[in-house]
Amino acid sequence: MDPLEKLIAIEEIKQLEAKRVRLLDTKDWVPYAALHVPEMEHTYGMAPPAYGIDNVVAKVSSLLNNAITIHHIHSPEIEFPSSTTAKAIWAMEDTVIWLDEGTRMHAFGHYFCDYVYRDGKWLICGRDLKRLWVKQEKGGTTYDLVKPAGNKI
Repeated sequence: MDPLEKLIAIEEIKQLEAKRVRLLDTKDWVPYAALHVPEMEHTYGMAPPAYGIDNVVAKVSSLLNNAITIHHIHSPEIEFPSSTTAKAIWAMEDTVIWLDEGTRMHAFGHYFCDYVYRDGKWLICGRDLKRLWVKQEKGGTTYDLVKPAGNKI
């Protein structure tokens, strides 16, 4: 990739991820799914991985069905193993409030993402979430969970 192509690709990937977290927070699952390849893989902490975007959406939407979520991503480190593949690490912060449980979680960590350029656009083909710090509140009790870098919660 020449420098201009690389800059354009970086910006397209930034826009893709910004849209992903907005659609996740607004629970707009059809356009959310369209940002991914059908065969995508998602790992999330110690939970079993989900394979295929339909399974990912089913898993995430059921987990967040009765929740308010706020996701922030920033400081991307984006590299291009080839002209049609990319990898990125995103710093992240999220807050999840489960309305039916009275539980609130606030966390910091990183998304490790893989992308592919297909049919004229960048799509997400893999995502791994590693949380470094989690604060969870339930019933007036607060728990802080801190893990060393690289460990999954």
